[in-house]
Amino acid sequence: TDHVHVLTSGLADSFGRADLWLVGSRNVNAVAVRSVDGGRSSATALQVGPRSGHAQDFARFHFVFVHAGRLYVQAQDFQGGMFPRSQVWNGAAWGDGPDLRPIRSVGSRPAAFLGQIVYLGERSLMAFDGRQAREARRATARVVDLVVAGGALHVLDGQDVVATADLARWTPVATAPAKATSIGILDGFLYVGTEDAELFRYCRRLGP
Repeated sequence: TDHVHVLTSGLADSFGRADLWLVGSRNVNAVAVRSVDGGRSSATALQVGPRSGHAQDFARFHFVFVHAGRLYVQAQDFQGGMFPRSQVWNGAAWGDGPDLRPIRSVGSRPAAFLGQIVYLGERSLMAFDGRQAREARRATARVVDLVVAGGALHVLDGQDVVATADLARWTPVATAPAKATSIGILDGFLYVGTEDAELFRYCRRLGP
């Protein structure tokens, strides 16, 4: 593929074998490629062409995630925008799924939390419960990154790092340095990366 996102899907729990999925684009088509032997061989599992009708347009899958044993992708045309529905793999066949918009074209960062998939929307944090996507947090500035650790979801909103245990109540954690682009948690410490290739560690350990 020309542009690739990789997922070790977690479908093993449902179908008894480990799957490796790669999604992105090939030529003008959005493609999902699947390997069932750890990457030694692979085959195209889904291929979707552009639907906009614009000359020289192409389609791409920008993200992939698994929820409740089902794998979700949603194509986007470079010129024509996001397709109106997702495509869902249930282990045997593909079918139409719900619309996952708004979802960030690049860097949506889907993660499992509280039995849902949380991911970055255009102006908010989104949560998908298997039926529909909803806004879980409206951004104060812009939701930049997220990480799940220690039973909590931490979100980088502009320079503010906030946390929640229930997607309803949010607690301020720290103020990130300017130009922050990513967060991570290791051994109870919060780390922040910036667009200047700097890495900062928050001085206090998180949690009790």
